[in-house]
Formats: sequence, structure tokens, C-alpha cells
Amino acid sequence: MPSLNKLNEGFVILGAEEISESLKKVEVKTQKKILRKSMRKALKPVQDAAKTNAPSRTGELKKSIKIRSLPRSRVRFGVQVIAKEPGFENWYAKWQEYGTKTGIKPKSYFTKAYANKGEVASKTAQQEILKGIMDAVDEEGRKNG
Repeated sequence: MPSLNKLNEGFVILGAEEISESLKKVEVKTQKKILRKSMRKALKPVQDAAKTNAPSRTGELKKSIKIRSLPRSRVRFGVQVIAKEPGFENWYAKWQEYGTKTGIKPKSYFTKAYANKGEVASKTAQQEILKGIMDAVDEEGRKNG
């Protein structure tokens, strides 16, 4: 179910218990690789929708919408769709999403993207993760077999 209140929140993958149990069959390094690759692919429709919904005066905001991995950590991992690029003013993206008290009305382009494509992204993530697990288990079987 998509989150509708903040840019940096995402969605829940249904069937997470089954995926979690299946992931335990592969090593941690492979788990992170599978999850990162799957989530990047799953978030592509959200990125495309955000670019479509984003206001376009100069085109810089649309160009700045990217899929990025969160900084590496031993405890967690993550992938997100963000509007941030070197040299691009991030405050503009926030003003366009949320509006301001002084007159800019909220465009909610990220919120709409997650609302419209979050379900598709969740299903794609689930399918890609399961496919990645199966491929990893098959590859480990070939190495050991």
C-alpha cells in the first residue's frame, strides 16, 4: 500500500514473510544484491509517473528525479525515488510537492506517482525478488553440485 504523506516513505511488499524465509537460503551479500536490483526495477514505474506529474518550467525538476540506493549499511538497505541532483536546488522540488505558506500550491507529483504506481511497484518487487532468489539458489546449486 503506498504511503501518501512523505516523499521518503515507500510501500509495503505483500508476501514479505515468504520472501524473508526464501532469502535466508542465500548469503547476505547476495540477499542485498537481489533486493537492491529488484527494488530499482520495481520503482521505475514510480519514477516515470513522478516525471510525468512533475511541473515543467525549465525541465530541471523532471531531469532530477532519479532512483537512488540509500547509503550502504550493515543494518539496513534501501532504494528510493528522489528529486536531487548535484547543482539542483532540492528546496524547489519540496515546494512543488508540498507547496508553501506564501502562495505556491502543492502539486503532489510524488504522492500521485506512489498512489498510482505503488501497487504495480509492490507486485513487481515481489516477483523480481522471488525470481532473484530462485536464480541465486540455482546458481549456488550448480557451484556445489
